[in-house]
Amino acid sequence: MKNPVNIAKKSYNKILKIDEVSQRIEDISNHQHQLEEKIDLLQNSIESQFNELKTIILTENKTNELRFNALFKHPQETREETNKRFFESLTPTDKDIETFQAGNVKLLKIFISLCKKHKLIYFLQSGTLLGAVRHKGFVPWDDDTDVAMFRDDIKKLRDILKNNKMYKLALGYDHYNKSRQLRFRTTNPNNPCFIDVYIFDYGNDASDQAWTNWHKQKQEINDKFEKNHPDLATKWREAFLAEEDSPIGKKLKPLFEKYYDSLLDPKINKNNYTTVNWALDNFPVKWKRLFEKNMIFPTTKVNFAGLKVEAPRQYEKYLARQYGNIYKLPEDLITHFHHIDQDNINIDVINDFINSE
Repeated sequence: MKNPVNIAKKSYNKILKIDEVSQRIEDISNHQHQLEEKIDLLQNSIESQFNELKTIILTENKTNELRFNALFKHPQETREETNKRFFESLTPTDKDIETFQAGNVKLLKIFISLCKKHKLIYFLQSGTLLGAVRHKGFVPWDDDTDVAMFRDDIKKLRDILKNNKMYKLALGYDHYNKSRQLRFRTTNPNNPCFIDVYIFDYGNDASDQAWTNWHKQKQEINDKFEKNHPDLATKWREAFLAEEDSPIGKKLKPLFEKYYDSLLDPKINKNNYTTVNWALDNFPVKWKRLFEKNMIFPTTKVNFAGLKVEAPRQYEKYLARQYGNIYKLPEDLITHFHHIDQDNINIDVINDFINSE
């Protein structure tokens, strides 16, 4: 027979534990209530500071607008005319960047001559097209040059430059953009000047659904790559940019050909295409990179730093798809990505290149 005293003790201990648990629950509830009050106070403080900051920004914007009108606007001009004149008047704030841009202009002139000589199609692209239309040259804070070429013309150019001792079209694999990256540059490793050559393809569908499907396929390819080749994916991430002839680049080459080139439709070529597709093997972006053929071709000439350069026929429409209102200072004016180390630009080498025959 069980001892009634022991039974009573156990029952009493259980009651004590229930009381302890109840007290802990009450303490937690009180603590939660205190935290909620603090969160409410923080939210109110953040909202108040946000409204103050918003007022400061709006006031500063309005002040700058008044200053702009007072210093720059001509009474007889439209706002659009004033904006165009304003952007054309902007110059680089850094002398080294200005020199680097001048070196890229020299390189662009050489690139254009090669394309003309060998009947290769190219046109200005991205920030360089924006600079040509808005500034008649470089965007003052930009440090690269962008052109577009069809994939088959890129192959021809690579073959042309295969044994060239002065210039090359270097291929690399950029992990950040998950893309093939092509750069036209001199064979002098100390010369930092380069032209980004974007890969374009022939297509026949510029619908939103085609763009959505394309990105879905590319995401599936990326997931498959990460899953099937984890060690290579890690090494590529660490290398950031893998040159074509590097050990990582040699391993990436057949995978890009296997995965990304499978998205190419061999039935569509330069004789029957209706759309122009940008960056099949590149990272996804919000704006649609499929263009109706007549938006780009036949190309037109624009002025870029004294050069007459090929550009999309409807270049303003083309730019609006990428940037929206081009006569507006960008939000990334300070955070804009730099392609070169501005503290270590070899100015002497660039000047020698600019002055060379």
